[in-house]
Amino acid sequence: MAGLAGIKPDLNGFRRRMDLLNLSLKQAVHRLAGETAVELLTEVVNSTPVDTGRARAGWRLESCPDSPGEYTAEGPFPGPDETIENGSRVVERNPPGQPLFLINNTPYIVGLEYGSTRRAPAAMAGTALARLAGSLGKRTLRGGDTR
Repeated sequence: MAGLAGIKPDLNGFRRRMDLLNLSLKQAVHRLAGETAVELLTEVVNSTPVDTGRARAGWRLESCPDSPGEYTAEGPFPGPDETIENGSRVVERNPPGQPLFLINNTPYIVGLEYGSTRRAPAAMAGTALARLAGSLGKRTLRGGDTR
């Protein structure tokens, strides 16, 4: 131990480096969460069966699960690009650490999810969630996008 007497550890520098590492990790998690939310929204919007477009336009991302959002019974309804762009804007405004929720208040969306139409296969949200859950694990383990 006598040989260590002259060594003075730079704990302040170490703490600063750890703070920067923690900040960059939080930013990376926030970015990945936002990208995943938009990817989920995109997949669900594009796989929702369309008759009038109301169910497809009803998908949105919100930071509050109880948000009533806008429900319009009469068309014309926004197309998929506008619906996804609206979700992207919510992600951009969402502060780090705040969760995001995928919401659709269209009265018959549950029926569509469970196969009440022949236009498209059932489970557009369930299928998208399962696929993204698998790819998210691969992305985080590899440190990048696997699409």
